[in-house]
Amino acid sequence: MNTEKKYPIIDVPACGRSDWSNGAYTLAFVYSKHKGNFIVRGYYGEVKEYLKKHHTHYFVNYSLWHGGISRNIWNFWNDDIGIFTPSRRKRKDMKFEVRPYTCGRKNISLEQSNAAALKFKRLPHRWIPEFDIFFI
Repeated sequence: MNTEKKYPIIDVPACGRSDWSNGAYTLAFVYSKHKGNFIVRGYYGEVKEYLKKHHTHYFVNYSLWHGGISRNIWNFWNDDIGIFTPSRRKRKDMKFEVRPYTCGRKNISLEQSNAAALKFKRLPHRWIPEFDIFFI
């Protein structure tokens, strides 16, 4: 029995402009509230622009590749919500934290941000109802 999941793949064409900060080849694993899970492939800047233009209510893991080495960036579709990865220095609190940023457009205080924070040992591989509290 084959238990491997097949996600729809969207290829974003390259625009032809080289860009140092947005030029890493990217596999974006998108976990959407309305459209389910899917993968977007292309260069980082173009993939990010495509998602912002065509989708809402998602969180994404950008897997950036250059020279055979990868790094990951986690984001929500709304720029006011952050996904903070665990610090390797703080061994006792090795959890992902999803919460509003404490600076920026909303000017949320640290106490309000911590009250709304969600902590996960591992991030879910789908949209969960708990994320809806950030977008009401």
